[in-house]
Amino acid sequence: MINTTDQQTDNTVLLEKARMMYDILKAQGYPPLLNAEHIADLVGASKNTVQQWIYHRRLPYVKVGGFVRFPIAEIAFFLVNNNHQHQDEHETQLD
Repeated sequence: MINTTDQQTDNTVLLEKARMMYDILKAQGYPPLLNAEHIADLVGASKNTVQQWIYHRRLPYVKVGGFVRFPIAEIAFFLVNNNHQHQDEHETQLD
């Protein structure tokens, strides 16, 4: 059973991390609405891969004048929410 207090704490930490990611992206000069090239640059993927993610609706996006754009705040949350453990942490759990 999940403790409601623990879940609220986890959500608060997640939102705080997303806010920090948002601030970092803004400080690096990323615009409020990102394009596929920005996403590819951020995650180290090809533009083709990003287009596949769009097609399969794996990324939050909006359409503006027929163009797909990614709100920076939602991408910051997406990146933090989909962050996996570092390799050394994973190895420790397996031992």
